[in-house]
Amino acid sequence: MSQDILDMEKIEQLKIVMGDDAAEVITDLINTLLESGTAQLKTIKQALVEEDLETVRFRAHTLKGSSGNMGAPVLSETCFEMEERAASGDLRGARALQDTLFRDFEQAMIAFKEIEF
Repeated sequence: MSQDILDMEKIEQLKIVMGDDAAEVITDLINTLLESGTAQLKTIKQALVEEDLETVRFRAHTLKGSSGNMGAPVLSETCFEMEERAASGDLRGARALQDTLFRDFEQAMIAFKEIEF
C-alpha cells in the first residue's frame, strides 16, 4: 500500500541524507507532519465553512509543500488541486475535494507508519 501512496525513492534519499540518525529524524518529521497536517486540515475545513478561500489556498499550499518534501506525492497533488481551486475562487470545487484531501492525508499517515528503518 505504501508504495502507491509514498515515493519510496524520496524516502530512501531522506534516509541517506539523515545517515545514522535517519530512523529517529524521519520519525520526528512524520510526527511533525501528522501534527501540522491535522491542524492544516482542521483550518481548511473551517475556512471552507466560512467561505475563506485565501485561508484554504494558503493552508493547502503549506500542506502541499510539507507532504511533497516528505515523499507523499498523492497527498501533495490533492493539496495542489485544492490550492488551485481556492486560488481561482472555486468554493464548490474546493468543498468537493475536501473528503479526498482528508482521505489522502489519512492514507499517507498510515503508509508512513508502515515504513521500516
